Amino acid sequence: QGRGGNTFETASARSAFGPGAYALVRFVETATVADITRFLGMHDATIVDGPRPRGPGGMYRLRLSEVPMAKAELDQAVRELSSTSGLVNFAAPAE
Repeated sequence: QGRGGNTFETASARSAFGPGAYALVRFVETATVADITRFLGMHDATIVDGPRPRGPGGMYRLRLSEVPMAKAELDQAVRELSSTSGLVNFAAPAE
């Protein structure tokens, strides 16, 4: 606690997006905005960051849930992202 009665917390990358369960996703080059919109609706997901131009380009951070998921549950959700639509060429759990 500061001298004036103020409190502070250190910011972290995780808190920048709030609580929840997240995945990093790269869509296939042929995916249209309409395709991605449908995909997000099917998975009740929200884009919270991206696309990321550095490294493997085109990466998006998706919020899959507003509450954290158990590791096994998140891993299953990420597998479903990759296998259900043909629109995703990379997906991985993210913090």
